[in-house]
Amino acid sequence: MMDPTDRSINLDEEYTLFRSVARSLWNSGFSQNPDYKKFSYQLAFQRVAEILFQIYIFGPTKIWHEGAVANPTRFPITSDDPRRIRVVARHSGATIRMSASTEMNFEPLAIPVGDRPHCFRFIQPFDWDQLGIRDYRHIIVLVESWTEHEECIGRIGMVDVDDCSVVLENPDDLDPGWVSQADAPDLD
Repeated sequence: MMDPTDRSINLDEEYTLFRSVARSLWNSGFSQNPDYKKFSYQLAFQRVAEILFQIYIFGPTKIWHEGAVANPTRFPITSDDPRRIRVVARHSGATIRMSASTEMNFEPLAIPVGDRPHCFRFIQPFDWDQLGIRDYRHIIVLVESWTEHEECIGRIGMVDVDDCSVVLENPDDLDPGWVSQADAPDLD
């Protein structure tokens, strides 16, 4: 759960809008054409989803980098991205499916997140069905800290979007290269 003294920005509304637009575009367009189910189109759609993520997540939060147009967000989001996007359990019943390593081979048993402090870094949106209808019901995370399950630190996990909030951690700490959207370049 979030600390009330935290300066983080809750991105749940923005993430819901991103999911809606990305899944609608995939489900009504890309998934309907058999040619688009080829691997090269999968990669092309991932670029589209990355751009949508940047627009819907970072645009409304007023966080923009001067190089954002030339170097858009890429999935998986790496630890060198200064925008610290976190995934925080909304309730004590939230669960996470862990991988055995940093690969996305998830264990069938879900582990309760619990009430103890945890830090899950957002990696990317995920859907089991990459060729059919997508809903982006899951988020892939990297467990950076978790007092209740220290053996999971450094491993990849998957959480359900209904069980978590997406937050931008401490945006005031970004370096001066990050500017408000008012100062961002005009893309028209």
